[in-house]
Amino acid sequence: KDTEYLYASAYLRSVEEKGVCRELLTRMLEAEDAASASAMLFEVYRKTGVTENALCDEIVNDAYASVDDVVSVEGMFTFMRYPYDANNVKTAIKCAAKGIGTDGLMFACGTLPENEYAAMAASGEYEKLPVRLAEAARIAAEAYAKTGDPQSIDLPVDRACLEAMLDGARDTGSKFILDAITLKVDAANILTALRVSKMNGQTAVGTLERALADGGAVPAKALVSAVADGESVTDVAVKYRPELGAVLDPQKSLGELERALDDAYLSAVYAAKKVPFGCEIPFAYLVSAEYNSKNARIILAGKRAGLSAEAIGERMRLFYV
Repeated sequence: KDTEYLYASAYLRSVEEKGVCRELLTRMLEAEDAASASAMLFEVYRKTGVTENALCDEIVNDAYASVDDVVSVEGMFTFMRYPYDANNVKTAIKCAAKGIGTDGLMFACGTLPENEYAAMAASGEYEKLPVRLAEAARIAAEAYAKTGDPQSIDLPVDRACLEAMLDGARDTGSKFILDAITLKVDAANILTALRVSKMNGQTAVGTLERALADGGAVPAKALVSAVADGESVTDVAVKYRPELGAVLDPQKSLGELERALDDAYLSAVYAAKKVPFGCEIPFAYLVSAEYNSKNARIILAGKRAGLSAEAIGERMRLFYV
């Protein structure tokens, strides 16, 4: 019931502007250099002895800890950590096959400690992962051992991650959350179909059949058929999601489309601002923490690369407004 989130909603709204928020990101973007931007980030979080990447992971973990403290349903939002699991297990499988370590390559935001992923890849036992991810990891490791093709890892694990997130969203019982994650799945599928459409016909179809997640509002089969028949992927997507008509401009580059779809997802999530109380608010709080942590990474990397504030801003995603 939405009334069960009265305290959680009030508390999270009282702290949402105290971390990596619009004000801090704007100041970091306008900073003279990377060192100044980094100092601003560390000043807010008062952390010492950690790297910038580790701090960005801690920011996300702190957000999850805050939500866990005020939401009564244990593990309700664990499914939102699955992308970190997916990244880590993909990295672990590749590193194990090459006989190299995973130091500095893992996110500390998954459902397991960082060292667990390497241990699973070494043993071939993935039962500690969510069921869909565990099965995909086993398939991926076996396929990679035979082919050495990184796609044999990336495609099944990424697909399993999206489908597992949909399962978790359904379990919340919230239409708002399920609609948002469904849009996230559709965005990922559309981008994959656009990228793969540039391949040879039969290769593209086979790749899409392995890569596209089921359960979106845009049927995976419709995207596969569009690529197989040489139809416009964007036209097919808009047929099922008319609201994306203004977003899916075929004249845009893939990078521009990726950002536009990300922003469409964030706009849908940030509609939670209009909700007085309910599970929508902790969900949006976590999404905001994750994307603003990514924005902080983008700013720091851009500053170190000598990019202008304008160029960095073009790579960032929507602020939580």
